[in-house]
Amino acid sequence: MKIGNSERHRRAGKRALALATALPFLATQALASGPGPLPYEPQPPTFGGYQAPAVASWSGFYAGVSLGYACCGRDRVQLAPAPPGVIGTMHEAGAIAGGHFGRDWQRGNFVAGVEASLSFGDIGDSLTSGTASSSVSINPVAEVRGRLGRVRGDGLLYVTGGLAAARVDYAAADTGVPSDIRSSFTTPGVSVGFGYEQMISQNWSLRGEYSYSLFQAENLTDGVQTTRATPDFHALRIGLSHRF
Repeated sequence: MKIGNSERHRRAGKRALALATALPFLATQALASGPGPLPYEPQPPTFGGYQAPAVASWSGFYAGVSLGYACCGRDRVQLAPAPPGVIGTMHEAGAIAGGHFGRDWQRGNFVAGVEASLSFGDIGDSLTSGTASSSVSINPVAEVRGRLGRVRGDGLLYVTGGLAAARVDYAAADTGVPSDIRSSFTTPGVSVGFGYEQMISQNWSLRGEYSYSLFQAENLTDGVQTTRATPDFHALRIGLSHRF
């Protein structure tokens, strides 16, 4: 017996209606039973062959080395009594290298720590104006800073701040008076900054950091004229650390 087009359409409509009625029930059962096993186990990203953990562990002691460049200091040189008065501004700058040692404590995704460092280099500048001249050299620089950070996967974003001290060699002279001020002194200061540190293996990490160091001003005189030393500098460093 032949089935007309209207009968075919009617039967197709019944099958579609039955399927539409059953779909919500099937979906509810699938959600209730939970997802099935994945065909593969997801793996954390790798860095140079090193498989990073989902959340890196930063707790413990570490030690390392760093290289960098300091610049953009501003030391306004003035000899009093005038003349010559203000003779210019020295902009301390130079390469630096050093070592650091520290300890971190981690709680969840947050890290707190303390670090001591010692840097050596050639941070300085000089200037001449007429019969007057001056020069400054900052070396070495010691720092003890705390740091607070947040873990992002196998990386750490952090801010840092604490105390600093520097050895400063300073000179200012005026051959027209004549006057010759020379002094070497150790001055305390503060240092603040921020950085990012990346785990590159189970025990090694690589960091990049910016810091600003400002030291206590020092009044200097040779009994004829006086000047005021105001050393400071900004620094960019990269560092490599080994974790114990």
